[in-house]
Amino acid sequence: KEKFSSVIVYDAPQNKVYCSYNEFFRRSDDDIVVILNSDIKVDIDFLDPLLEHFIEDPDIFFVSSRMYYFDRVTYQGDRAKARNHFGIISACTRYKKYEAFIEKTGPTFSAGNGAFDRKKFLSLSGFDEIYLPGRYEDVDLYFRAWKSGYKGVYEPKSIIYHKGYE
Repeated sequence: KEKFSSVIVYDAPQNKVYCSYNEFFRRSDDDIVVILNSDIKVDIDFLDPLLEHFIEDPDIFFVSSRMYYFDRVTYQGDRAKARNHFGIISACTRYKKYEAFIEKTGPTFSAGNGAFDRKKFLSLSGFDEIYLPGRYEDVDLYFRAWKSGYKGVYEPKSIIYHKGYE
């Protein structure tokens, strides 16, 4: 807060994972809101590639960044891996030659961190607390956005680094 006084840091009174952002979206008067977890670092010019999509297409709901993980192997060889973490089974969705798509801008259905159209977010009532303690509330929101005619875009020129959980 001392170094970047123009940046608004919202400290949620209670940790409701993504649902914690709902109150901030209601309080903000900005057109576009960027969500970044506390364990995220960004490239110096990560923001402009995100914002360009909102200027070009009025149906954009969110734009997600290209994410790198610190010290984590997410893919080995040409077989997908699954893991059980916190009682949730998740799978690596990488496949042979997936790298050809990493550098391409395109539609997406996922954005844990990225830029959001605040008014569209509020029109969809934000993240639904029925998914607490924090699983799939983001997928639900993006599905509702898609059903409403809004779009999600993956933008590889916007790069973030995520420590994540282990």
